[in-house]
Amino acid sequence: MQAWLDAYDALDWPSKDMLLVDNSETAEFFQRWQYRANIVRLELQHEHPNRRIGLSMEFIRQQLLAGYYDHWFCVEADVIVPPETLKEMLKYNPDGRIDWLSHNYPARGKGYESPMSGFGCSLFSRRLVAENDFADCPSDTSTDGWWWHNKIRPQGRRYVSLELWGLLDVRHIDG
Repeated sequence: MQAWLDAYDALDWPSKDMLLVDNSETAEFFQRWQYRANIVRLELQHEHPNRRIGLSMEFIRQQLLAGYYDHWFCVEADVIVPPETLKEMLKYNPDGRIDWLSHNYPARGKGYESPMSGFGCSLFSRRLVAENDFADCPSDTSTDGWWWHNKIRPQGRRYVSLELWGLLDVRHIDG
């Protein structure tokens, strides 16, 4: 977690607000980090891990919509981004037309040779998250795959997405 916080602090962006959501089965993580980061604990220990992720993302989505934010820069807790990540990603979206901009990162674990893409390092437009929630994310699939295939894709070309591959040295923490 300290590596993630250090990467966040190093982001080369003038204004940023951090919100971490702890959806762990126990309060240990929250208790350890509550005085070092803006973190909220959701009591979801009886939910499947995929469902906990979806509900946590829904909580963040609600916070974004309650504020005056144009974008949500989502970086999962096991993904470390270089300082220039946000500036580089936004170069590909100068007019704000891209609703979901993501960057790949290495997969982790034995047997995973291909890079991953998805929510791990993503920039969501306010419009995209205002019109698409995470509240009904099921337990039996990954949150990002489910969201894309069940919320976004059925709407046709209503949203613009772009995946960046290999532009930045995004890392995936082994754990």
